[in-house]
Amino acid sequence: MASETAVWAVECASRLAASRSYVGMTELARLRRDAPQTQIGEGANDALLLASGKTMLKEHARATTSLLSPRTPRPTS
Repeated sequence: MASETAVWAVECASRLAASRSYVGMTELARLRRDAPQTQIGEGANDALLLASGKTMLKEHARATTSLLSPRTPRPTS
């Protein structure tokens, strides 16, 4: 979400600066280049969080189920 806001802000600033935002050595030109790259990195972080969250939920469900299930006595022979 933060990277999307950064890209939006850079796009707005670029519109205000018009052609000056494309000049190679300005701060705005650097932001135009770098802001979209943060979206790529954020997507990878989101995928990692989803994967680790899924594992944690499975472990939690397994632990909760074992705590809630009644223990059945083992048959003795």
